[in-house]
Amino acid sequence: MKSVLLLLLLFISVRARSQSVWEERIEFIEAGLFIHSISIPFKASNGFLKLNRLPGLRVGASIPINDNKLGLAYRPSLSFYHQKKLHYGWHFNNQFALSYLKHKQFSPEALAGIGYLHTFEDAALYKIDKGKVNQKRDWGRAQFTISLGLGIGWRFSKTSQWAAFAQHEVLLQWPFATKGEVAFIVHNRTHIGLRKFIGANTLND
Repeated sequence: MKSVLLLLLLFISVRARSQSVWEERIEFIEAGLFIHSISIPFKASNGFLKLNRLPGLRVGASIPINDNKLGLAYRPSLSFYHQKKLHYGWHFNNQFALSYLKHKQFSPEALAGIGYLHTFEDAALYKIDKGKVNQKRDWGRAQFTISLGLGIGWRFSKTSQWAAFAQHEVLLQWPFATKGEVAFIVHNRTHIGLRKFIGANTLND
């Protein structure tokens, strides 16, 4: 995974110009909330809005690779969530996004990528030390994810620097519990949030 991250960082640095990366390369930054579930969305026995103890949080950015009608962009993001009775999770995701009609007010998107997930158990952990049971520190577990998603972005007006977005994403988490012969589990996330475009960025008619 480290080699993948290094390659992605190298790719970005080679494409970046000598001008400010903030002004010239980043298309927008975004922040949003998401509902996280390991069940089919809207079908959980405890109700859709109760799948998280709290909504998950995500921040990210979009770095365009081309500026065509079918726009391709690299989108790194960092998120945190609490899946009750399972774990807490910090997730760094590397995705590539295809945006159709990216210079229009409504722009559907398809996303795919790989990420790094670090989880902490939603329960106390114990160990046996000299015949006694003691609570032990949870350093978390390193895991990987493969993600696929569909979404839509909506600019508030042709000249607005703000946009709303909605996405649904499926994550494959691996390895999950190899000792229990459960190699991976599937997560679902439904996101809503806002984007702030950087610099002069208007829409076409």
